[in-house]
Amino acid sequence: MKSAVFGLVAVLFFGGCLPPREVKLMPRLTLPPTNLGDGKKLFVTVIDDRPQKHLGYQINQTYEHAVLTPAEPVEEVVRKGLSDSFVKTGFEIVADPSAPVPTLEVRITGLQYTFDPSWSGFDSEVVASAQMRVLLGQREIYTKSYKGYETFKIVLRSPFLKDEMLNAVLADLLLMMIGDLDLLAALQSEPLRTFPPETAEKPAIPWSVSTTETP
Repeated sequence: MKSAVFGLVAVLFFGGCLPPREVKLMPRLTLPPTNLGDGKKLFVTVIDDRPQKHLGYQINQTYEHAVLTPAEPVEEVVRKGLSDSFVKTGFEIVADPSAPVPTLEVRITGLQYTFDPSWSGFDSEVVASAQMRVLLGQREIYTKSYKGYETFKIVLRSPFLKDEMLNAVLADLLLMMIGDLDLLAALQSEPLRTFPPETAEKPAIPWSVSTTETP
């Protein structure tokens, strides 16, 4: 690990600087339409809480490096991806943060491409992480952390493979959240229901109905 860090520092220190290169974040999320949300309303907010706002570095064969920057804010990409996906699963996303509906709050804590320049093939890694919680008013009813990562062998002549790596790992992170059964259970919990408790979803039991005629 120390040799990898030293090698990276050497590349960034001794290599020249290139203009920043934008990365288009477009995580591909393929989800079949379902009605798991049953029309429940939800407000989604995403906060970019990463300590470093860039996505990593790209270097060429002469060890010149460029900072990788997102073409649009990471929090907007994640918010749109989550909102569209929850709509596909039967939830209704509201735009008003003051609406009396549950709030799904996501903090992006990491999205970074790193590499070990100690050999010509490069060991590369993308790590993405997030923290999620569900708020009902001021009460927190669910919280969880997620982390996705992938390691690759990447050569210097494949600059745009980094884009694919970042998008693939970001998509994995979002799918972890959307497919979290505990999260769906929390969103389906009784306090979040939009219908009165007496209008239960269970079918009426015929033999529970009184057949006694009123005189």
